[in-house]
Amino acid sequence: NDESRRRFADVLDDFVANFVAPRMGGGGCTQPECPSMLAYQRDVTFRVQEPAETALGEPHVDAEYHHPPAEVNWWLPLTDVWGSNTLHTESA
Repeated sequence: NDESRRRFADVLDDFVANFVAPRMGGGGCTQPECPSMLAYQRDVTFRVQEPAETALGEPHVDAEYHHPPAEVNWWLPLTDVWGSNTLHTESA
């Protein structure tokens, strides 16, 4: 519903302003009077991986979705992770 989306957008804006932006060399100010070169995806993507020895489907490659090479992805696990129970990445 609209209220839930608004609340989530507020949490996302706060997370980007106060956690991501400072770590990306940005200020931490999201007010219109604060210039910023930080852009982020408004409708975030959630990916789910079920427990399995092999991945379900094909590996996701940002370039195949026309994402710019300088794009930075942030991983925010919603459950405990350890050892092989984690995100696996490879560079292209």
